[in-house]
Amino acid sequence: MKNLVRIPTLVLLALLVVSGCASGSPIEQFVAAGQSQVDSVKESFGDTFSSVELSAEGENTIVYTYVFGTEQDIPTISAGFESTTSTLQSGCDEAVFPAMRQAGISDPAAKYVYLNPDGTEVWSTYIYPSAEE
Repeated sequence: MKNLVRIPTLVLLALLVVSGCASGSPIEQFVAAGQSQVDSVKESFGDTFSSVELSAEGENTIVYTYVFGTEQDIPTISAGFESTTSTLQSGCDEAVFPAMRQAGISDPAAKYVYLNPDGTEVWSTYIYPSAEE
């Protein structure tokens, strides 16, 4: 689980390349700008994940989806993820949400989804800007 705690921080920082060159809505541009970093982020975790995907949900939510390389025991690993919520929150408040606003996305949100290789959900959460942000 210790390696999974560093995932949000690395991915948050690695995927925050915003480009005005892409066409489409601001969220589509934001996702397109981050696509070039997805492979290197996946590689940085070795075999932990078989895929890392970046997508949009609606007009204001960026979705980070991680598919584990091997089957995970859902009750065991889900409990560990609950402790990462504060890390996700601070990473979003400090880096993701400001970058999304800079890209023209109002009311930004982030969704994190972790899946087993068969597609069953291990854990997911939405992160919204904190009141202190």
